[in-house]
Amino acid sequence: MPRDDPQMKIRLPDELKKLITDAAARAMRTQNAEIVSRLQASFEVEPFEIPAFLKRAAQSGATVAASGAVVLHLTITPGMTVDEVLELLEAANMALPEGTRLVATGPG
Repeated sequence: MPRDDPQMKIRLPDELKKLITDAAARAMRTQNAEIVSRLQASFEVEPFEIPAFLKRAAQSGATVAASGAVVLHLTITPGMTVDEVLELLEAANMALPEGTRLVATGPG
């Protein structure tokens, strides 16, 4: 059954072509369907923005007088992907004053 969708030629590195071929086989679809699916999904992801509470903490200093530490409370919720957690940590790191470092602690 012919398709009326426009066609486009692209060049891919061999390694990427193999990843697409393998992923398409695992998903039991054509390479084209795999590429279209992945491209579409990339446009559906909302861009990450630094959360307002991090911006406020960076602007106010949010320091603890006794230690001079900047305290940011970050919540990692069930369902967050590793990439989302890493983006959250990167945003927190960008919100900290220069010369400080990010230290993770558990709940409580």
